[in-house]
Amino acid sequence: MSRFLNKLSNRDRGTLSQDANTSKNVQTSSSFRRDERLSPSPTSHIPKSSLKEEKFGLFELSNQDIAKTVDVVAIHGLQGDAYQTWTYDDNGALWLRDFLPTDLPFARITTFGYDSTIAFSNSVAKIDDIALYLLNRISGMRKRSTTSDYTSRPIVFICHSLGGIVVKRALILANDRSSDKHYKDILDNTKAVAFLGVPHKGSKSAWWASFAASALNSASLGTSTNTAIVKDLKKDSSTLANISRQFVDRAKDLTIYSFYETQKLSGLGAVVVDETSALIGLPNEKLFPVNADHRMICKISSASTQQYEDVGLWIVHLVKLVSTKSTSGETQLPKEQKSSFYEVPNRRINSFIGREDILSRIDHSFSTGPGPQIAVVQGMEGQGKTQQERDLYCGHSPPGRRNGSWCSTTTMTLSIFPNIRDFIPPGKLGAILVTSRHADSSALVIDRSMGFIQLPGLKEPDALNLLLQQSESSELNSEDAKKIVERIGYHPLAITQAAAYIRKRKLPLCEFMDHYKHRREMILKNTPQLSQYRKTLGTASQEASLCTSSQETSLNVFTTWELSYQQLQSQTTEDSHEVRLLDLLAFFDEKDISEEIFAAYGFYKWEAEPAKLVEWLKNFMGADSRWNSALFEDALIVLKDLSLVQAFGNEVDGYWHSSLHPLIKDWIRLRIGTFAFKNNTLIAGMLLGRVLNIHWDWDKYLLLLPISDKQIILGHVVVQEENYEQHPFLQSAVTLNEQCLEDYASGQSWFARFLLDAGFYDSVVKTSQRGLVIRETILGLEHRDTLTCMSNLADAYRLQKRIEEAKELMLRIIEIRKRVLGEEHPHTLNSMSNLALIFQKEGRFAEAEKLGSKVLGARKSVLGDEHLYTLVSMGNLAQVYRKQGRWKEAMELTLQTREVMERALGVEHPNTLTCMNNLAVCFEKGNRLNEAIDLMEKVVSLKTRTIGSDHPHTLKSVAWLDRCREEQFLK
Repeated sequence: MSRFLNKLSNRDRGTLSQDANTSKNVQTSSSFRRDERLSPSPTSHIPKSSLKEEKFGLFELSNQDIAKTVDVVAIHGLQGDAYQTWTYDDNGALWLRDFLPTDLPFARITTFGYDSTIAFSNSVAKIDDIALYLLNRISGMRKRSTTSDYTSRPIVFICHSLGGIVVKRALILANDRSSDKHYKDILDNTKAVAFLGVPHKGSKSAWWASFAASALNSASLGTSTNTAIVKDLKKDSSTLANISRQFVDRAKDLTIYSFYETQKLSGLGAVVVDETSALIGLPNEKLFPVNADHRMICKISSASTQQYEDVGLWIVHLVKLVSTKSTSGETQLPKEQKSSFYEVPNRRINSFIGREDILSRIDHSFSTGPGPQIAVVQGMEGQGKTQQERDLYCGHSPPGRRNGSWCSTTTMTLSIFPNIRDFIPPGKLGAILVTSRHADSSALVIDRSMGFIQLPGLKEPDALNLLLQQSESSELNSEDAKKIVERIGYHPLAITQAAAYIRKRKLPLCEFMDHYKHRREMILKNTPQLSQYRKTLGTASQEASLCTSSQETSLNVFTTWELSYQQLQSQTTEDSHEVRLLDLLAFFDEKDISEEIFAAYGFYKWEAEPAKLVEWLKNFMGADSRWNSALFEDALIVLKDLSLVQAFGNEVDGYWHSSLHPLIKDWIRLRIGTFAFKNNTLIAGMLLGRVLNIHWDWDKYLLLLPISDKQIILGHVVVQEENYEQHPFLQSAVTLNEQCLEDYASGQSWFARFLLDAGFYDSVVKTSQRGLVIRETILGLEHRDTLTCMSNLADAYRLQKRIEEAKELMLRIIEIRKRVLGEEHPHTLNSMSNLALIFQKEGRFAEAEKLGSKVLGARKSVLGDEHLYTLVSMGNLAQVYRKQGRWKEAMELTLQTREVMERALGVEHPNTLTCMNNLAVCFEKGNRLNEAIDLMEKVVSLKTRTIGSDHPHTLKSVAWLDRCREEQFLK
């Protein structure tokens, strides 16, 4: 890792003077500079003696003689100091001043000081005062800039400890007060945050009290107010937790680096902010462990140390990343005005919301050299391409925007109109803008990275503004409004249609989602403001011949995508494998659909009737009768070119991954008809079940997939439930082939097993009941697959605490399995073991112990001492001991079980983690609290990595850990 960071640092230094427009006096030899910084050497223009004259405010630490292109602001935490927090005690090195400016000469590096005793005591509402003070000081600094580009200069925050809370609150306030241009400047230009030992996950008063005590211990700056601060943080913990939650919504567009300590704080014997607490959980977040405690994580003695590489150089990388993105997005308007020759759309939608980022990119593409310059804006129908460009050219744009030519190719492709370049007039001053839904239009531009602009959905604030404006709703800052715009994919036309539906019915926003679920076809077919949303439509042949007989038609979301669908059919055939693939994609979770799901077609032999349903997938098989990824890619390209698939790419797993806009998914599901819907439900269920089968380890009874892949599959499994509920064919008069139904039921059984492990017990009940109806009807009650469905259902009842139903069903299963398989068959023993767990739930501990011991003896005899099921029985028996308060016996058996499980199954196996969790409980009851906390911290970390932070088992362990930490603190 250190070698990588050195290479990264050296590579960046070699190009920095060009990218950042730095001074010629800056040394470019990385080896010379690193030798020069082996010991701290303060920046010459800032004497150390002057640094501590003022403690509160915003103070610049970098060289003021060099032009700056990015602002870096450091904020200390509880009882910290603008200087001492970042200063290494032994040699006085202030790394923000002594090391960072050398690596970031183009950055204005500042440190912010405030009275944290006031901020975090008496009332947490005081945080608002400090946050506003921070915003105002930053705004004042930026206004004093000698350059005119300060309103576009990016900002990067570096926060330590509770300083992160101040920054979060500042950005929340900047968002709430964005009507003020100065706050909006800070909000829009904050691009990244580096969190050093900042807590994000604390939600309970005890946690915050414990954290405060630990942070104060680390500060070592006086204790006169410590007790009061601890009490105040405990009292206002909900406010602090709310700040962290609100920040998540505003952090999705930021680049976030979260650093957490791995060393226990001296004198406390605990890690203050561990990995679990430091994790926000956003996809745009990168985690960094640092070999330091909470106090030292923000102090660096030398630029040659490992900690500078672990923290400092990653922050250097973060600032350079932000600066590079900003530089590449700059707009440079030419001094001369280009010639004006244009033909533009004749209507402007009154509610249209322009997007300055897109307009700026178009401007930038027109100012890169002599003309004629061509820019292409490509995106799906209804995204606002035409109106966006009308805003650029027809007087609704800021002063200085040029006029030019506009050409809409939304209803044509280059294959139909291949000589479009012949219509581009020659000359050096031309500026031509093309809007299209087809990706082939990128061929019109010379530099695709500059001139080809893909138009996404609206940003959330713009989407909310459009919805509230058009619906005439007064529910400002409504969470319901956020749910609505997210569900319809931030699509401008769809938001307008939803708003019209809400407005006409005077519908509260909280009721819309239920209406959408049951009446989405009506909502999506509604055509609002008929005089404004119109387009000239014609057939492909009319377009090719430039026929003028096509007519102008009012648009709704359905008609816009029917254009692309008709074009797809004209390019292929009405029932082509590309068309059928598009239909089937709509029966999975639209966010990430892996090629692996479809490749599962080639893994197993299909029965005759199911094989007919999926026969079209043979088009993706090569001449060697094996799955051919290139053929699948070809189909995705066709769909992507027509904007029917949003994006796709080849991932590290070797498969292509694609996504659908949520409204395209809804539109497909509504247009294909009941018969095709039923068939696609069956196919999706059968294929996804096969994927789970492929990755199942029968020896460890475990799905061998990383947590990220499990989360994606969970989304697909949940959609299978929605597929069935939309058209419940088992309750209809539709006749289905038994082979297809049995294959579908097999998938349901896999889903039940997967959902059981994920903690979705309600869904397990529905899925198991559905599979049970099919299998009992087709296979009979005594078939092993039928009994598996019954067993999954009984487990779900038990975990839902529906004990009587669970017991009744489990007794029925045991009776059948004893009679059909025998008493010592592994499946029979599984059922008896589950019955013992039900006895525990009923408080019948003696019977549970007797039955559990019997099962354990049989499993040792039949399966061996280290078999998974034997180990599970040992764990279950130890649990009976715990329930009866027999802690010594419970601890001995659990210790024995853990040792064997870690050796046989591995430390990350779910059953091993359960055993470790239970052992921590035993330690606590045995007055070994420190050991209990250490072990549970390890359990929480492993569970977070393997099953996720939101899994019920993880949350239960976290709650236990918080309680024990409070108990430890009170002692």
